[in-house]
Amino acid sequence: MSENCIIWTRVSTKHQEDNGGSLEYQKSICDEYASTHNYKVIEYCGGTHESAKGAGDKIRAMMKILKKDKSIKRILEGHQRGTEGDEC
Repeated sequence: MSENCIIWTRVSTKHQEDNGGSLEYQKSICDEYASTHNYKVIEYCGGTHESAKGAGDKIRAMMKILKKDKSIKRILEGHQRGTEGDEC
């Protein structure tokens, strides 16, 4: 049985976006991870230049979705923090 999830992707800076951390790349890695681990993606959230230091508009929007849809059990995060790994 699959678990429902949200995929959260973000880039903090233009530099990060231009150097291998694009939203499309993060989304593809997380989609692959979700498929491999039998997760059903319900929603994609996040965006460009979203800071991790505070609750921005995009994270508040994701929290609203989580509050409304109790079937969502996981958040898959695509944001890379300067690592070489492809883990979602």
